[in-house]
Amino acid sequence: MKYSTMGMKAVNTKENDNKFSSSIFLELYTLNLMIKKDDCVYGKEVTDYIGSFNLSWKPSNGTMYPIIEKMLTKGLIEVAAKKERKKLYKITEKGRTYYNERSADFKQMLIESANFYNTIANELE
Repeated sequence: MKYSTMGMKAVNTKENDNKFSSSIFLELYTLNLMIKKDDCVYGKEVTDYIGSFNLSWKPSNGTMYPIIEKMLTKGLIEVAAKKERKKLYKITEKGRTYYNERSADFKQMLIESANFYNTIANELE
């Protein structure tokens, strides 16, 4: 796995030259949250959970819901229930396999990104 200096982009040389990006981060993090909770989630629940870390970035609904649609199309998640305009999503076996195949690279990308940003922050002091 090769990572760019900006941290959120990486070239995955293992499979079809997939690139890590903020959308791949949200896709994998959503699957991670579903696995950790061992339950279904609402899209807003993912954005609210990320927002609870009080970071300078929180994905908007306009970012999150197209990613959820893409995950549905890829068969990684499915609609578990509908309540009025809200949909509850659950991970599929394909989604679990997808996550398990990529989680180690995902974790390494996050570690390297954190190291990059820490280095830059320390240089600014």
